[in-house]
Amino acid sequence: MYRYSFVLVDTHGMHSDTQVGELPSLERAFQLAEVITQELSSDPDRRWAGWTLEVHDMQGQVLAVKPVPSAAA
Repeated sequence: MYRYSFVLVDTHGMHSDTQVGELPSLERAFQLAEVITQELSSDPDRRWAGWTLEVHDMQGQVLAVKPVPSAAA
């Protein structure tokens, strides 16, 4: 298992929330990031519009940046 942190970043580039999880692979971390951003996009008030979700390794390196879609697909 590998540890990854998932960091929500607002439209001003400020880190808002960080969650750490253990997953079996980087591919699974990317899949989880996709699910999270899709869930955030379903907010009817669009509070997450323009935000991104970053996937970091435990050294703090950014491995992926996923934008929150403007609307659920």
